[in-house]
This record gives sequence, structure tokens and C-alpha cells, in this order.
Amino acid sequence: MVYLLIIITIIILDLSVKEIIKKKYTLKKLYPIKNNLFICHIKNTGIALSLFKNRTKEIIYITFALIISISAILIYGIRKGFNRIFLVSLSCIIGGALANFIDRVKNKEVTDFLYYKKWSLPVFNLADFFIIFGGIISSIIKLLEKNN
Repeated sequence: MVYLLIIITIIILDLSVKEIIKKKYTLKKLYPIKNNLFICHIKNTGIALSLFKNRTKEIIYITFALIISISAILIYGIRKGFNRIFLVSLSCIIGGALANFIDRVKNKEVTDFLYYKKWSLPVFNLADFFIIFGGIISSIIKLLEKNN
């Protein structure tokens, strides 16, 4: 149940913030938050690093398949008693992927808005953060388990 709550919370948080960004911030203008962190509202028709721009249908199918696959691993992991932090990390990935999936299906694009200027990272959103965070944590856990 906690894993479903994490997924739903990430979806609601991400989609709510995206709606605020769309209503209050001009496209492609930088709004400073702190030091090198900015809000920069952009519309992304691609995926990570703007790959596969304007390939919405293909992105939707691939994302859906990945969400189903990772969800199956989560369900299996719950039943088999996998490491709880690993299951939380999978929930973060699923929540972020579903939030971007919903945004893409609804708008044919994803709203990105966070920009870290110091490292010239691509503009991203909260869903992307949770996907990356979950991926890093799950990878670390599996590496640690492999070494034990």
C-alpha cells in the first residue's frame, strides 16, 4: 500500500506543479530560484535530453511498456519480500514515468521547468527527478546486494 501511495503522490505533485508552471511562467524565460537553479518553462516533445523529438506515438508505446514491466517487478518484489528501499525506488520510477506519461498523452508533450545552469543540464521536471533518483538508488542497492 505504501508503494501505491508513493506513486500517486509523485503523480499528483508533478502534474500539479506543471499546471502552475504553465499558468504562471512564460516559455523559455529564466526565473532564478537560488544560485544556479532556475525555472525555465519549456515544452518537450521528446524524451531524456530531447531525444526522439516529435515521435509522440512511439514514446507513448515505449513508456507504457516500461511502466508495465517495472510495475510487474514491483509486484513480484512485494510478494517475494525484496529490499524495501529497492521497492521504494521502483515506486519512484513508476510514479515519475506515469506522471510524464499522463502529461504526454494529455498534451502531446511534457512540460519541463527546472534548469541547473552551473552544469548546463537539460531542463527537466519533478517526474524526471524521481525517475533518475529511483534509478540510481535501485542500481546502488542491486550492486550492494551483488557484492554481499
